[in-house]
Amino acid sequence: MGERVPEVLVVDDDPEVARTIERALRGKARVTIESSGRAALSRFAQGEQFELVLCDVMMPEMTGTELYDKARALDPGVVGAWVFVTGGATPGERARVAASGARCLAKPFVLADLQALLRSKR
Repeated sequence: MGERVPEVLVVDDDPEVARTIERALRGKARVTIESSGRAALSRFAQGEQFELVLCDVMMPEMTGTELYDKARALDPGVVGAWVFVTGGATPGERARVAASGARCLAKPFVLADLQALLRSKR
């Protein structure tokens, strides 16, 4: 029986960023990609759980911090899995990210940093 493969959710409206993350984690995790906060929120509403959630901060319709608050209300366990990924958040969103207590990965990131995040979840 093999080692369990971690489940990772990537929420980013930029398909290139999402694919880059998926490629970096290929063979190390099962990666699910959602391009909007609403689509990701529906996964939490259905009870899906992830060892790691990599979430962009600035997205249309729903910011990453709004998604975090709504996902946390559905599943308080998501707090330890959440990592904000940002490259240009507004001052207000940066303050909300800092207040959340969640980890943050700045764009552009080094692929080794993604792999280290995944190793920390095993």
